[in-house]
Amino acid sequence: MKLFKLIAILLFSVLLFQCTETKEGCLDINSPNFDVDADEPCDDCCENSQLELSFIHRYWDKNSNPQTVRLGTKFNVFPDTNHFIQINQLHFYLTDFQMIKTNGSILESTSSTIIESDPPITIKDNNAYLNRNNVNAQSMGDFTPSDGIESLRFKIGIDGIYNQIIPDSLGVNHPFGWKSDSVNWKEGTGYNFMRIEFLTYTNDSTLIDSIPRAIEITNPDAQLIEIPAIFDLQTGLNTTVTLLMNYNSLFEGTDIVNDTLPTIKTQIVQNISNSIVLDTITQKVF
Repeated sequence: MKLFKLIAILLFSVLLFQCTETKEGCLDINSPNFDVDADEPCDDCCENSQLELSFIHRYWDKNSNPQTVRLGTKFNVFPDTNHFIQINQLHFYLTDFQMIKTNGSILESTSSTIIESDPPITIKDNNAYLNRNNVNAQSMGDFTPSDGIESLRFKIGIDGIYNQIIPDSLGVNHPFGWKSDSVNWKEGTGYNFMRIEFLTYTNDSTLIDSIPRAIEITNPDAQLIEIPAIFDLQTGLNTTVTLLMNYNSLFEGTDIVNDTLPTIKTQIVQNISNSIVLDTITQKVF
């Protein structure tokens, strides 16, 4: 009898423990890893909603068919179909990425990086280094969920004190860090906002250039761009914004064979703001 009572007490204790056992997890409903089954908050386990930026590189052929611009492949974007261009290298900086709400307020990254300088410099995590060699999406930082977004605003180029940062003061993974595949920073002028290296060919694939030509866009030619984009940053979801660079618009008005490099550069600077458009916005739990 005593043994039976002892077993009953032990079983009751086990059941009571199981019924009262708690589960730790993320209790922030705005987080992508919100755990509906958790009843105890965990220590720093909640993830922030992320926003990523992706680019598509396109041109439209003479029949208005969309084609992908690939490095090392010849294509034609000019009214003169007797000449082709081959992009060997293209990189540019997209900075100060913001979302503008219908009430005029600005939504931007809540995360940042601090450079230990004198005085310290705080860089918001809303900048990206875009290289045609790398097709991966770029992180634009952490964002608080919000509704009523009507446009995207950003710059092609680097303004103010950011343009004076020495790349070696940041890690290679930071957008403003040193890049080994190109000369992305020069003393006295700062960063190359955009660099396009290219070759030109006649229609029969005869190479016109003996060496690649390069357009380097630097200070003070930063371009402010605002693109209509009506959507909501939904709670618990990560967002990917995909933009499209239209090479027909980027090179519009240029005579790539006969114009001087300074003339081509001036025209491209004028064209940049019209060459980038919104493609898609996708949201999901990663």
